[in-house]
Amino acid sequence: MIIEFNPIRLIRETIREFLNDEYASSVVKTAISIELLLKNELKIICPTLILERLDDEGLQVAKVHGLQRQLKNPKKLEDMSLRTASLPVLLKRAESFFDITSVKRHLLRLHDLRSAVVHYKGEVDDLELNILLSKYAIPFALQIIKKHKSAPSWIPAYEKRLKGIAEKSTDKQFSQLLKTLAKFHSRLDELPEKEIARLKDSKCHADSMETEIQSGLVCPACRYESLSALIAADLDWSPDGVIEHTQNFVRCKICGLELGEDELRLAAKRLDDIGETTRREWINAITYELPDRGEPDYDDI
Repeated sequence: MIIEFNPIRLIRETIREFLNDEYASSVVKTAISIELLLKNELKIICPTLILERLDDEGLQVAKVHGLQRQLKNPKKLEDMSLRTASLPVLLKRAESFFDITSVKRHLLRLHDLRSAVVHYKGEVDDLELNILLSKYAIPFALQIIKKHKSAPSWIPAYEKRLKGIAEKSTDKQFSQLLKTLAKFHSRLDELPEKEIARLKDSKCHADSMETEIQSGLVCPACRYESLSALIAADLDWSPDGVIEHTQNFVRCKICGLELGEDELRLAAKRLDDIGETTRREWINAITYELPDRGEPDYDDI
């Protein structure tokens, strides 16, 4: 007997639970749904793309392609289960075929939360979770389903409700952002002019896993040209080695403000007292991608 999840039914069930504030199950089921949907899309291109790795005997390939009859000993496949790739690996492969730039880091965050919930417990801000699920993860799953002619008729109604939640959550996020900016701006009152002058001439601190890509940007809090854009490396381990993902963020060397990509995008979109040049500089900096550096050396990590 074959036992399997239907990702379309699962995502519908997930949406209902999310709308009823059942957050833990929503995180787990959304992650599972997206993983299954990505596997289906990659399998259409080539079934081998869903495998965790290629084994030396090629039995995993034979299993996924249904090549039992061509094997000398077909019984080898009877008790063997497919070892399929994890979500980070699937995303790495999917971005070679699909444009997932706007959602990739959100889906990786979802994967981390799912692992935390399943293995022990996860901690996340309610607002962050609402935005993650209603604005990025669940709509991404629905977009995959809508690509096919058999897409169910219930999708538009749920999309409308999810959009409403995302808009309200984004409004709350902007209110929090304004409070954060005011808090860091107030720190200027504690800094003598000599200290501010010293910090202006200093370099932005970056640790060993961070790369500064631009400096001299206008800080949305203190308004000095003291903001640096950085990229931080985030590592996932797979049977075939290390997968490196990156996260863009900004840090001010004077007031100490630090914002992620979503927060800076929100500032660029909604702050009324900044110029268009500053907006463009923020967006360009936060969306910058490092060139492919090949396989990094992780011996010192």
